[in-house]
Order: sequence, then C-alpha cells, then structure tokens
Amino acid sequence: MLNRTIKLTKKFNFDMAHALFGHDGQCKNIHGHTYQLEITIEGIPQEHRGATNDGMVIDFSVLKSLVNDLIVNKLDHALVLNKNAPYANNVEFLQQFEKVNLLPFQPTCENLVLYMVDILIDKFDPDINLYSVRLDETPTSYAVWINDK
Repeated sequence: MLNRTIKLTKKFNFDMAHALFGHDGQCKNIHGHTYQLEITIEGIPQEHRGATNDGMVIDFSVLKSLVNDLIVNKLDHALVLNKNAPYANNVEFLQQFEKVNLLPFQPTCENLVLYMVDILIDKFDPDINLYSVRLDETPTSYAVWINDK
C-alpha cells in the first residue's frame, strides 16, 4: 500500500542582529544576518470532498500565519541577546533600540532552532507533525532539527 504521508515546507526570511556573549571570535560583537527559515510539517492530505481544505495537509496560508505570528514577527529586525550577558541589564543601552529580545540562552543558530521547535511543536492539529526546522544563518551555514520520533 502506498504511503500517503506528505511533507510540506514553507520558507521565511527575516533580518536579525545578535551578539554571542563570551564568544572568543568576531560574533561576540553585535552583527546581523539575513536568515532563511524552513518549517516542514508532515501529515496525510485531508479527504473532505467539497471542503476548501480537501486534498491538503494544511493550507500554506495557515502555516505562514502561524510561523509569522509566533516567530518571524518577533525576530525580524530585532536585536537578540543572551539575557545573562552583562549588557542585557543595561537599560540605557537597550533603550536605544525599539525591538530587543532577551533570551535565556546564547542566540546561536543551533539554539534558535531549538527555541523555534519549542514554540511550534504543539501548535498543530494532532494529525500534523512538525517534521523539521532549518535555519540558514548565512548562504553557506545552517542548523537543522529533524523530528526522528
């Protein structure tokens, strides 16, 4: 019998600045990236003849709205810092920026992927699984999480 499970991927782009507190390279300084995010879900296409979602695992617009609301809109054009860094408590410094996110971890590509997984993992209907999250920090460097159950 044919496996009817389909994987769907939606791509997102956003610009974000960060600094890696305590890092021994250039990334300790505030710098930015144009990130490409890929969210892949898996499920079986619905069979609801005559319904607007007939033949879909999920409407791409629903996936887009969810990821934009929970992740992209919060990170796009934001400065993201480790809340444990000494400069994260400098109110005068932070007030210079309109959009700052202080996170309880080092904002590396790897940790950002896990943060996104934590946000999205339970946001889908029970018959839809979060399959993977891929975050490209540069055109040649990315981190990926795959749900190997």
